[in-house]
Order: sequence, then structure tokens, then C-alpha cells
Amino acid sequence: MATYLIRHTTPQVAPGTCYGQTDLPLADTFEAEGAALKAQVPPAPRLVYSSPLSRCRRLAAYLWPGAAITTADALKELDFGDWENRPWAELEGLEAWMNDFVERKTPHGESYRDLHRRVTQWWLETATDGCVIVTHASVIRSLLCHLYGTPLENSFQDYPVAYGQVYRLGPGAANAEKL
Repeated sequence: MATYLIRHTTPQVAPGTCYGQTDLPLADTFEAEGAALKAQVPPAPRLVYSSPLSRCRRLAAYLWPGAAITTADALKELDFGDWENRPWAELEGLEAWMNDFVERKTPHGESYRDLHRRVTQWWLETATDGCVIVTHASVIRSLLCHLYGTPLENSFQDYPVAYGQVYRLGPGAANAEKL
């Protein structure tokens, strides 16, 4: 059975805002984006996992009303710490972080490597074939890097993840198909 990695739909946030674990509402386009996603995902998955952030939980509940949804903190987006909910243009140290985002932590936040460790640990302990995971772009990229041996530094160019993007993993995660 295939496993599905699904990014939440468009959040309601000002353009140019740094957010990760900030619990943002979804944009007014949610119904239309959610309806389009229904055609790409299984109608009744065995297991539904979600980030506990409302933008993911709301999408999971919309796609599978009445399904038991298991939330996991490990599926949260990158913790940007002091940078959360601030304009990117105002962040001090942004260039240094961008030059080494894999290893460098944001102020009072985490590095991409930190996210990768928690996501990979969760995957190894929890995920099974045939589940769906509603989460965030960095979590999806990190999982794909883990599954296919891609260096984390290459995750953004190798695995583009738009709002409402779905990746379908073949049985045993032998392949990934962007839907």
C-alpha cells in the first residue's frame, strides 16, 4: 500500500513572514484547495497522522471526516525560535543561517539537522505502509532525504513542496511520485 505525504494548504500569513511552529489559520482558499486534494488522496487510509498545528489537523479532518487522526509533535515544522512570526527582512543573522541552515540553529530554535533527527526517529518508530501524513514542507523534504539518501543540503532543490502538495511513496518507500 502506498504512503502519502501531504503538505497543508495555504496559510493566512503576510507575505515575507518567517513562520514554522507558529499556529497559523488557513487562508480563505482552504475549501477550494481541500476539494482539489480529495481527488489525489485515498478515500479511507488505514492510519492518518498529522502535525498538531491547526493548519494540518484541519486539512486532515476535512479530507477524512470522522477518521481517527493521530497527532505527533515530531511532525511539526522547523522551530524558528525568536524568528517566529517576524518579517524575514528584519531577521539578524539570516545570511549566516542560510549559508549553513542544515547545522546552524536559529536563535532559541532548531537547525534543519535537529528537525531531521526528530522526523527520522518518528518515521522509524511509527510510520507504516498505507498511512497518510499531513504535515509541513520541511518535514516532507526531510523524510524524502532520509528515504532516498539525499543530502539535506539538496532537499530544497530536489524536493519542491508547494502548499497542498502530495507525494505518494510506493510500497516500502521504493519510489516517490509527486502528485
